[in-house]
Amino acid sequence: MRKFAAVLVVVAVGIFGLIAVSFAIDLFTDEDPQAVPTTTATSTTTPIEPEPEPEPKPEPEPEPGHISRSDMGKKWPLKVDSGELACDGSNGFGAVTFTAPDGTVYAVNGSASARDIGPIWANHPSIGKKNIGPLIERGLALCD
Repeated sequence: MRKFAAVLVVVAVGIFGLIAVSFAIDLFTDEDPQAVPTTTATSTTTPIEPEPEPEPKPEPEPEPGHISRSDMGKKWPLKVDSGELACDGSNGFGAVTFTAPDGTVYAVNGSASARDIGPIWANHPSIGKKNIGPLIERGLALCD
């Protein structure tokens, strides 16, 4: 029991010593941890003002036929994230195609003669395939 009491006293003295040293350091150092010294000859410190953020650069205009998942949100009907729509026709009528990021060209409407869009056409949880109509409309708008 005596050894335990002696160890307890030693530990208590050690902790007290650490607290005293820490207090002395704080007492004798008069620095503000938030302040940053300036380059002037005075002994005062001044916080540095944050630099204003640069104005964001405008994003380049996408190509007229470029379309992506972010354009349509949950209504995006394809498994790929983006691609290029094109229309071979005029006055809002023609063959609409979609070029995937890997360069494969798919037929979007019945007028187009390209690879079947089935492999990249996303499933709808309850009705089979997602509605591809908005993609066809966007593509036909390119027929000029």
